[in-house]
Amino acid sequence: MFYQKETWKDWRVYYKLFFAILIGCGIFAALIESYVHGITVNVKNPTWTAEATKNFINDKGDYTFNYFSYFTMQTNLLVFAWLLGAGLFPKYEGKSKWLGYKLTLAITTYISITFLIFNLMLLPFDQPQTWKAWLYSTIQHVICPIAMIVYFLFFMERQNNITITKVYWRQDLWKLYFYPIAWAIVNMIRGEFRWQAGKAFPYQYFFLNIHASKGGIPGAVWFVIAVIAVSGLVFGLGTLYNYCSYNLLIRKKL
Repeated sequence: MFYQKETWKDWRVYYKLFFAILIGCGIFAALIESYVHGITVNVKNPTWTAEATKNFINDKGDYTFNYFSYFTMQTNLLVFAWLLGAGLFPKYEGKSKWLGYKLTLAITTYISITFLIFNLMLLPFDQPQTWKAWLYSTIQHVICPIAMIVYFLFFMERQNNITITKVYWRQDLWKLYFYPIAWAIVNMIRGEFRWQAGKAFPYQYFFLNIHASKGGIPGAVWFVIAVIAVSGLVFGLGTLYNYCSYNLLIRKKL
C-alpha cells in the first residue's frame, strides 16, 4: 500500500506522482480559471452567430461538457489516473487489471496519438494566443505524452504477459480500436446535432467537421485523412510499443 515505508524509497513513485500532479494541474487549471474569470472564445468562425457564441460563453455546463469531450482531455485524464494510481499503489503496477500491461499499452498509444495529431495537424492551424494557453497546451500535448511514453517503455513493472508481435496482432491489437471508434462516433453524432442547431464548437476538431473546408480541402476529405491517420497510428504505435516491451523484457531475463 502507499503508506508502507519501502514505497517511498523507490524514485519511480515520485516520478509518477510528480507528473500526475503536473498533468492534473494542466487539465483542471484552465477549466477553473474559466469558471472564475469568465469563459472566452478566441476562435473566429464565420459560421457561428453572435448569439451562438454568447450562449456558449454563458453556459458553463455546455462549456464543461465540451471541454471534456476533446480526445486530448480524455487521454490526459487517463494518464493522470494511471500515474496517480500507480504512484499510490505501486505493488499493483503491471499486475492488476487497471494498472496492468495491456491497459497501460492502450493508454500510452492513445496519448501518443494526442501528441502526434496535435503537433502535426492542429498546431499549424490553431496556435495558443496567450502564455497561459501555451503552458496548458505544452503540459497536455508534450509533457504528458513524453512522461507516459518514457515511463511505460523503460521503468514500468511488467509480468510475463507480453506476447510476440504476431500473437499481439491476433489477440490484442483489435481491442485498441474500441475507444477511438467509440469516441469518434459519439462526437460525430453530437457534432451533427450541434451543427444543425447552430451552436458554437459543434465539432471538437476541424477534421471531424464534414461540412466545412480547411486549407482548401473539403471537410469530408479531412475526415477520411484523420480516420486513416489514427487507424495507422493505433496499429503502428501499439505494435512498436509492444515490440519494444517484449524485447526489453527478454533482455531483462538474460
